[in-house]
Amino acid sequence: MKNKYGNAEEILPEYILNLVRRHFPTGLLWVSPDNPKAAHRKESIIQLYGLGYSPRNIGQKVKCSPRWVRQILHNAYGPDLPKQELKMDDSMFDNLRFDEEEAQD
Repeated sequence: MKNKYGNAEEILPEYILNLVRRHFPTGLLWVSPDNPKAAHRKESIIQLYGLGYSPRNIGQKVKCSPRWVRQILHNAYGPDLPKQELKMDDSMFDNLRFDEEEAQD
């Protein structure tokens, strides 16, 4: 789909539009793309944080911003985000791989 935005009345069948309206009567509604790589990335972020990596290092590894890493961690843990127990040095970080091929498995 080339268009980023669309009018639901022009795109959706009437029965689906009515179902959406029951749950979301009016306003802008974001529909995210179906992306299995995103789920893998979120899992990786949570695992790397558990191993002691900083949001900055995690962001570099999974190719997203540290702010996005912190947002994912906040969504996963809520306000009770656990403190990192293990600090790893950068030489250990270099051996980890996260790339598009790995995400497809």
